[in-house]
Amino acid sequence: MGRIQKQLVGGSILSHDHFQGGHYTFAMAKAPIEKHVTIPGFENVEAGIVKWPLSVLRIRHKNPERLIDLATHVLQAWRGYTDEAAFVFANTDGEPHNTITPIAHKVEDVYELDLTLRNNITTKEHPLGVYHPHAQYHHIKKENIGLIEVMGFAVLPARLKEELELLEEYILSGKDISSNEK
Repeated sequence: MGRIQKQLVGGSILSHDHFQGGHYTFAMAKAPIEKHVTIPGFENVEAGIVKWPLSVLRIRHKNPERLIDLATHVLQAWRGYTDEAAFVFANTDGEPHNTITPIAHKVEDVYELDLTLRNNITTKEHPLGVYHPHAQYHHIKKENIGLIEVMGFAVLPARLKEELELLEEYILSGKDISSNEK
């Protein structure tokens, strides 16, 4: 039996392949291509940068094998990509940081992959990830950015419901908000 290696993928520590599915159209799927690009060796595959707050490459083709080949090419290139000026490092001390969150669709007879470029580097100041919620926002959301958030659906912790109701009460009654730890 092979050794199972845990990897940090999209902010989740997974020791298995992870798939999510369902019949829901997320906002990212509706986002337009902002800039069309041509990838050498894959000129017959439609590709473009999605108008989205994350770095997303959308690739489209009728042949799913062609998309898999291009997605593999992009993943391999991204895994080795470093841009020190942008604080994007492929790896530090042998630990890899770059991965892709792939999101697959079929639109009529065309297969579509949205490839979201991810970097899970951590620092002393941001031990949960430089590109995940920072400590000053943990009162809102401490959890890492996962697949659902990438696609445009903000999943907030249930504790906020009680905290927001409490906040409303304190504001409307004029109570000192700082007097309550919650």
